[in-house]
Amino acid sequence: MRRIHAPTLIELSIETLKNEIQSQKTLDGSQRYALAMAISALNIARAEILTEPEAAQWQLLDYIYDDGQGNMKQLAQHIRSKAVSDETYPDLRQRLETLLVSELEVRNPAALKQRAADNAAY
Repeated sequence: MRRIHAPTLIELSIETLKNEIQSQKTLDGSQRYALAMAISALNIARAEILTEPEAAQWQLLDYIYDDGQGNMKQLAQHIRSKAVSDETYPDLRQRLETLLVSELEVRNPAALKQRAADNAAY
């Protein structure tokens, strides 16, 4: 038996929900809302599998701390206290932006597209 990759299974599920169920005229408002929520959740899960935003988080933490020693709460505290800054870590802003973009790719791709469009307009 051939194994189907998880993102492909999720994509097939999304397409089935959209084509077979969402198009039905018999769904009431709450059913349409529940279906839209399920489709959105599947899209987020697929994006997480494909982008692995945790990789950007670990790269940032490994840049600042010894491997496996830091966490995001600790990093936030160190940034607020200025123990970690642009002066101590010159690539800090770029790495934080990379983390933000990877999170947006999963959690809010529309905002990321809007950001790209806004930047292209300038």
